[in-house]
Amino acid sequence: MAVEKASKLNILELALCLKRKLGFLLEEKNMKEIVVRRGITEILPILNYLDDKKAFICGGYARYCLSPHKTPVEAIDVDIYCEDEETFQKIKLDLSQSGVEVRFENNMAITYKQPIEGIFSYCPVLQLIKPIKEGKVVSIGDVNTVLENFDFTVIRCAIIKKDGKYIGIADDDFEEDEKNKFLRIKNIHCPISSTLRFMKYARKGYFTRPMQIVSLFVDWDNRGDDYKAKIVDTLKEIQGGKELTQDEIDNLEALMRID
Repeated sequence: MAVEKASKLNILELALCLKRKLGFLLEEKNMKEIVVRRGITEILPILNYLDDKKAFICGGYARYCLSPHKTPVEAIDVDIYCEDEETFQKIKLDLSQSGVEVRFENNMAITYKQPIEGIFSYCPVLQLIKPIKEGKVVSIGDVNTVLENFDFTVIRCAIIKKDGKYIGIADDDFEEDEKNKFLRIKNIHCPISSTLRFMKYARKGYFTRPMQIVSLFVDWDNRGDDYKAKIVDTLKEIQGGKELTQDEIDNLEALMRID
């Protein structure tokens, strides 16, 4: 038993050693076009509005539209990303002037209330992603730039318009991993944020494998003391002396994308 345990530890230590020497090896960041399978009608007013703007839909709702599952996990909101600050400000102003009210705002995004009337009243909840470029965190630029910054393959996808029709663009591993509900991480902004996101997607029925989790420990181990202290201080400041609710934890994962 002791020999078997030592052998397993040696294998793990070897894996960690290799990862430290080679760095966190990400798979190729290739994207491919795939068919849109559902969900366009529900967001057509949003797509029509974005048609003449430098903005696009990425993430959870795009995953829902492109998923090879016949009954995929539904998305509760539509994430809008912008290619530049000017587009972000224009969309933000338009939504405000059209009477769409803000429900929640953090350092990553503005989440809006479901409007009672107007062109977006029958659409899923809108979430306007703030244009950020800080270290590893990038949420501004063209569709490929933004997608390459996403963490899990199952959300590295977007809906774009090409030759007059809507198509999907996604990570090479998207369809296979989404079909298997497997969480493969290709980009780590913050190991704590990524841990919370693994937990979040596990509640939706997704799973991962041990080495995916090991990569988070390796990333944390390779971070400097100043970064680690910043993370701990941020967590203490956010949580204070209270117990966080599930909603607060879900919001926390966005706040913790610190580089």
